[in-house]
Amino acid sequence: MTDPERYFVISTHRLRDVGATIHEYDEHFWRNGHSLQMIVFDDSTQANVEKYLPLFEQTKTRSDLFYVGPREKEQFIEYVNSRLRNKRLEPLVKNIFRPSYGGNRNFSLMYSLGGCLWVKCGWCQPHFAPRFVHNARIGNYLQSGVYLRSNLVSQ
Repeated sequence: MTDPERYFVISTHRLRDVGATIHEYDEHFWRNGHSLQMIVFDDSTQANVEKYLPLFEQTKTRSDLFYVGPREKEQFIEYVNSRLRNKRLEPLVKNIFRPSYGGNRNFSLMYSLGGCLWVKCGWCQPHFAPRFVHNARIGNYLQSGVYLRSNLVSQ
């Protein structure tokens, strides 16, 4: 059995600071020997996308980085609706994938079906102490993390 594809997802509605966050996570993963696809799911307004996307596109990473914004989400919804071939289901699909502050987790799940998915908010930094919990039904999962001040983190 092969290991599932690993995804690191940041869902946000504040694209302005996500580039710096992505860069910090990428460096953290690289220093610790990890390589995984990074995807940003963005629910920013069109005005913020136009303002901050060029800055975000300048983000340099060692891992593969993908951006899914309002335009890509609309294309995905159109594709799903075309496959359903039932106009009465279109409002349901639109509701399932509606924008939400902090990004819509349903898009994250659809883009990463069958993979191992780590989801973080756009403002979170990679310096935290995780607490893992075992659940017999789903195995180990990260329940929460505690933020560590930068002076406590060894570089």
